[in-house]
Amino acid sequence: MIRDTSIVTAYAAANPEGRINLILDNFLMFESILNGLELFLIRELQDIIESEHIKGFYDRVQSSTLSDHTADLALRNINIREFLNSNYRLSFLVKDHDNIHIISDKVTIYRRMRKDYDVIAAHLIDTKSSEFNLFYSYIQDSRCMKEIAADNDLDYEVYRKQIYRIKRLFISSVLFYFNY
Repeated sequence: MIRDTSIVTAYAAANPEGRINLILDNFLMFESILNGLELFLIRELQDIIESEHIKGFYDRVQSSTLSDHTADLALRNINIREFLNSNYRLSFLVKDHDNIHIISDKVTIYRRMRKDYDVIAAHLIDTKSSEFNLFYSYIQDSRCMKEIAADNDLDYEVYRKQIYRIKRLFISSVLFYFNY
């Protein structure tokens, strides 16, 4: 397994099959990587919004002269999260910023990672066969292959080859969705 920052870098550079492999090899922690990246992007976008004093992005919670900073912040976070999971361009949120291309690239990578993960997770759940159940239980397990094979009274080499074959079959069945 790769650390969070390097998985994002590797993901950005990977071809479709490489992206599928990165998700499958890190499946157990991939959703938390996405959640961490989302939180990072929310904070980074919030800093940009505050530094540029962009107004009008979100509706005010109160119309009185008293301001509820906590509610404003929560509403802004919700709106940024909705933005991240939409197809809007970053220019919708941030008009002019020196590093707009950098944050834009990060948002694009995040959106691709979320979309790809959702496709794989849905496909894993929808696939109904004993072989895929074996593969699904393998990618859900944090132990190494030798331990899993030993616990299931399977020969390690047979188990490894079976997992590899199922993984290749799975990749070929979802690769269509990644060629965009």
